[in-house]
Amino acid sequence: MLDLTQFIKKNFNDMLLFLIGIAKDEIKAQGHTLTGKLEKSLRTDISISLSGFTGRVMVEDYGIAVDTGVKYRKIPYKKGSGATTSKYIDALVKFFQLRGLDPKRARGAAFATAHVQKYRREGMPTRASYRFSTNGRRTNWLRRTIMKSNINQSLKILKLALFVQNSVQAAVTRGLQSAR
Repeated sequence: MLDLTQFIKKNFNDMLLFLIGIAKDEIKAQGHTLTGKLEKSLRTDISISLSGFTGRVMVEDYGIAVDTGVKYRKIPYKKGSGATTSKYIDALVKFFQLRGLDPKRARGAAFATAHVQKYRREGMPTRASYRFSTNGRRTNWLRRTIMKSNINQSLKILKLALFVQNSVQAAVTRGLQSAR
């Protein structure tokens, strides 16, 4: 038989997995699925302490930039800097190669994209990137996930179950103490 703690933990984890499913759908609809790494990085972590349960959904760090976008001022590119290497340009080259461009064309596309992001003040996402979206959005996948999930109702149910568990444990403890 499943005890109440395990019941709550299982249902809490199920709720987080439900959120992850919604997040994956939103990420895909926004067109952020080139390698699948972002969706695959979504995972749950639940911890139990005396004060209750803590649940987290974790994601690759870059998932936050995909969610919020990046202002043009924060794009790490400076035209004509003379730098021999740039992690940012290298990442854009890889992106374009994954999209099917040969290395030379990918490098040109990377510099053109960085220029648009920085000097045309589009930031990320660029206006042109919306063509990869099927829902017209390229940011706010996290907020959309929470809005679609009705998470507040689920949390109320879990809090009620936790309250019941704590009440039962307190009553049992009082009963054991008075029986002595």
